Amino acid sequence: MRKVQKICLQFLCVVILTVFLLPLSVQAEEESAVSADFSIETTDGNNYITGIFSGENYTSSKSFLYSYEVKTGTEDLKMTVGSSNPSVVKVRAEYAERTFYANSRSSGTNSIYLEIKGVGISTITLSLAGIEKSIDVYIAPEQVDVTNVVQSGYNSVTVSWEKVSGCSGYIIEKSPAEKNQYVAVGTIVGGDTSSAQIMTSWNEEYKYRVIGYVEKEGNRVLGKEWGITKKCIVIENGAEIASVKKSGASSLKIQWSSIEGASEYEVYRSSSENGKYSKVYTVSDVNTTTYTQKVSKGQTYYYYVITKYPEGYQYTSKSLSGFIPKKSKAAVISQKTAMQGVTYAGQYGDYVGNWANPDTTYYYIADGKLNVVSVDGSALKIYTLKGNKLKHTTTKTVNIGSYEKWGGFYHGTDGNFYVAVGYDNLSEKDNKTVIKVYQYNKKWKLKKTCKIKGKATNAFKGIYETFRAGNCRMDMQGNTLYLVTARTMYVGGDGLHHQSNIAFKINTKIMKYKDSEGGYTSHSFNQFAKFKDGNLYQVDHGDAYPRAVNLTIINSYGTDDQEVTEKSVFKIKGNIGDNATGLTIGGMEVGASNVMICGTSQPHYSKVKGVKGWDSSWKKNVYLVVADRETGKSSIKWLTKNNPKKTTIIVGETRMVKLSDEHFAILYNTTNAGVAKLNYVVVNNKGKKVYSKTYANMSCVGASQPILYKGNIVWAETRWGENATTTYRIPAIY
Repeated sequence: MRKVQKICLQFLCVVILTVFLLPLSVQAEEESAVSADFSIETTDGNNYITGIFSGENYTSSKSFLYSYEVKTGTEDLKMTVGSSNPSVVKVRAEYAERTFYANSRSSGTNSIYLEIKGVGISTITLSLAGIEKSIDVYIAPEQVDVTNVVQSGYNSVTVSWEKVSGCSGYIIEKSPAEKNQYVAVGTIVGGDTSSAQIMTSWNEEYKYRVIGYVEKEGNRVLGKEWGITKKCIVIENGAEIASVKKSGASSLKIQWSSIEGASEYEVYRSSSENGKYSKVYTVSDVNTTTYTQKVSKGQTYYYYVITKYPEGYQYTSKSLSGFIPKKSKAAVISQKTAMQGVTYAGQYGDYVGNWANPDTTYYYIADGKLNVVSVDGSALKIYTLKGNKLKHTTTKTVNIGSYEKWGGFYHGTDGNFYVAVGYDNLSEKDNKTVIKVYQYNKKWKLKKTCKIKGKATNAFKGIYETFRAGNCRMDMQGNTLYLVTARTMYVGGDGLHHQSNIAFKINTKIMKYKDSEGGYTSHSFNQFAKFKDGNLYQVDHGDAYPRAVNLTIINSYGTDDQEVTEKSVFKIKGNIGDNATGLTIGGMEVGASNVMICGTSQPHYSKVKGVKGWDSSWKKNVYLVVADRETGKSSIKWLTKNNPKKTTIIVGETRMVKLSDEHFAILYNTTNAGVAKLNYVVVNNKGKKVYSKTYANMSCVGASQPILYKGNIVWAETRWGENATTTYRIPAIY
């Protein structure tokens, strides 16, 4: 007798199950009515079991054909057919038993009908004249649906599916997302299981499917591959820093999350957010997830953790900073020498009228010394201040040549200095140089120059007027210098030169630029930009499209995965293009989880003391926008709450100084009845005020960006009507 073949039902249309009862031959003695010498085997034929398994019983049936021959005998014989698992295969009742009559001589072919009820294995047994023959019938699922695929480890996903009753197990297969090249990546034994963790590769998208099977004594029959599939991409994954907190008098404790499968952690530190990081600690015991380091008070320290894996993968966490305040005293320091070009304290600040203008006073730290950079015509004056007393010691003059418009200054994280100047393009010539960005080394020796042409485009073509009705700010990540400013563009169809923001991505290795189409705001009356963790955050003071404080988030900036999100985080009442907005922006920084934006404004859509709207006669209050770094979802908090219609308090422009990713200092002047004072407020990353202090006889009009230096916030102003420069110092405490 041939070995019984195992048959399966698979997915939408089932497998062939063709079983014959071979002739019941009559070669025995005359007294036997029917021969008991028979066999059961499978053959190829045209008889099929068909149906769709969807959790319901099959109603279709399958017939077993058998041939028979009956001779006259002395007794009747009964043939019975049974199923070992009727929940899988059931013998229809009218065919479960047949009688062969002794006094009847006949021959022919007949059928035994089976009904398919579910997934599994059932043994069909035929008995006749004391002889039994059996065949195993395998019914595999017509489909298994994947319900979810999520990243569950640094190089793994968890695949979940709808389990199928009666399955012996499941095979998980994956294929590149845009192809159909499936390979088996896992086998699950046991039908009650509905999820499994599968190893995969970083940054490659795969689709996953699950195939059910039934199995007995090593014989396995697979279902079809027609179930629902799901896609998933495993991004680089590793430990993230949870906190950087003060530990003891002068130490910071860095704590990070543990990652299953890691082989080592490395801790890196920098004194600037996007600057050079150095390894300070290696953790071989992966159960250790903290490191405590002694630091200098009054200095911000940035950390990230690299997670290493046995396969050679490694993952760099987001950065997080810590800061330990340093006790100090506020000081007003009159310099013996007037610093030419340093901003006058009597001017309005960042804004003149409805829009901002580029700063003309800047600060940077080099070799532990504080330097003040001021614009003095065709030259820059660099004043070096000595020690905690901040006394002026030396002056350096850097001639930058002739230009029409001052743009901005930036001390790069690469140690170089960058200076931007501009030239109007009233003839609208595409190849005219409209912006020059000079690159100087740390000794102020000119290295290279980037020349930006008039044809530069952001939504609309051309630069007609450079740095027009806006600012010029720069920030740096790696070898990319990002410059954002404002311009009027080439004449439009209405005969007007409309104003908007425009930005450039400059490769500092070769000082060549590309237009950076990160976000479009028109009119844009002030601009800020910051890099953090490979993402770019830009803020514009919008007057028309949109008429709002506009936040642009560019995730994975400069890569193929770059994604741009724009949000109006403070909407402004009034007609589009009014120019007057009743609002200023004074600072923007990026924290652990939020973008922080401060300024002064009338209420508009956010009530202050029950007052909504705006009017040119109303007074402004200090606002703080807290916007989620990922989504841009935001809220507005008022740091002053004076009645806009009734108050006599005049609030000056703001500036923001980042102390750490968790703490931000905001400075602004207030004047009431001729009495002026400086306000110092510290908010946390959620926008909650955690400290405030006022200083008499001190001024910060918001005309330059103060700097954190040796635990103090420092800035300089020239007193109105006097040929003298004053340096201010207040302790950065909270």
